Amino acid sequence: MSNNDSTAVLASDPNHEGYRQFTLGKFNFRRDEYLAYVTWPTGDHTMSVDDFLRAMQRDVAWDFFYGTVNFDAVVGTVNHYGTVDLFAGKFNETYRTAERDYFENFQTPNIRETFKSMLDDWTIEGFDPFASPAETDKPFGVKSGSNTEAVTRRRVAANRMVGVPGDEVIRTDETHPINRMFADVAQDEPSRRRWCARDRRLGRPGHGHGHGHHASDSAGVRGAMRLPFVDGFRRRARRSRATGSSLGRAHVGHHRPGCAATRPEVV
Repeated sequence: MSNNDSTAVLASDPNHEGYRQFTLGKFNFRRDEYLAYVTWPTGDHTMSVDDFLRAMQRDVAWDFFYGTVNFDAVVGTVNHYGTVDLFAGKFNETYRTAERDYFENFQTPNIRETFKSMLDDWTIEGFDPFASPAETDKPFGVKSGSNTEAVTRRRVAANRMVGVPGDEVIRTDETHPINRMFADVAQDEPSRRRWCARDRRLGRPGHGHGHGHHASDSAGVRGAMRLPFVDGFRRRARRSRATGSSLGRAHVGHHRPGCAATRPEVV
């Protein structure tokens, strides 16, 4: 294990197939027409280059995600928010039994820059590592152009909620064409109406005025999703009203008699 804080990208000249070889700490990465090769002081590993690039794209796009990103059953990364572990065989019983497992800890800017350079160099023209296999070309063959626009495009992620002033706007046909799998789903503008837990128990949508956002309202919105914290919020809100604390009054908003709680208002 080491903690390498250098942001310099160590790369060789292009090999016979046109791809550069990269070194990160004591890890070494190279690719040929079809495979990616990873070596470290106690072992080595080979995997299909398309699987390797798809996993690396997710590390780069989401800044090493929320925790572990497994490239496959041997190689992967663990995000510690400020540093990142790059491991090989750490969670693989065979490698651990043979004492061939290994990992290094890197400052996030260091591993980020190396991964970005490797992803850009190893992605050829026509291949998009973030697209489904049916929607992109293959990554195989000798070096042929690049697809920098695809591997560096801005990822849409709302800070609070889609549609809130100052945050990401609701997607449209002009900005985000509808995926073919959702061609039969209505794309109408969502309505806003009051909703509470009692409505759900009775199997009916919310009614009346207010700003509660019913889950069914979002069915046709591109990228809309149900917030995972809402159920816990309702439980806390019920307790707050029972104890007279300010949580329910300050954050829950209006509620009809008989409603357990409403969804939090968008402010």
